[in-house]
Amino acid sequence: MGQGLPKAVKPVVVERHAGQLFRAGLAEMNGWRPSMEDAHVIAMRDNWGFFGVFDGHGGGQCSAYVARRLTEELSVGPIPADDATVKSQMLRLDKDFLDSNAPSGSTGTFVIVETPPADAPEQKHRLRVGNIGDSRVLLGRADGTIVEGPGTDGGLTTDHKPDHPSEAERIA
Repeated sequence: MGQGLPKAVKPVVVERHAGQLFRAGLAEMNGWRPSMEDAHVIAMRDNWGFFGVFDGHGGGQCSAYVARRLTEELSVGPIPADDATVKSQMLRLDKDFLDSNAPSGSTGTFVIVETPPADAPEQKHRLRVGNIGDSRVLLGRADGTIVEGPGTDGGLTTDHKPDHPSEAERIA
């Protein structure tokens, strides 16, 4: 976690975003860190929304880079068509950042919400979730309860930690 401050930095930055289909908000605070290491992405279009949080480690360079690049790419192109495309995009951004030799890293979580096609209004919204590292996605209800998911601590995703069997196998 790095060197902390003797006293938490408590001012909170609050942002609100509204689009045709979605409303989103966020709040961020440094806490015990000397500077903000985290970054976020909120990108909304007519029929989809991309919402991501990137938890910087060892500085904010990586999380800021990923958030900036995703924002740029999502502003000029469509939402990634499938999970393989999302994975490819994230691996490409990872490689690009690693090539910069900057001394930080980041975990990340993101959600893609897609509305039903205009010609199939009977279909439901589609929710796609992803995580990189030990950050996780939880799904909440309007009443404040959490939807129980198959992942870590009831989340929709499973943390990528070296003591988890699938992660240990991947990094071996």
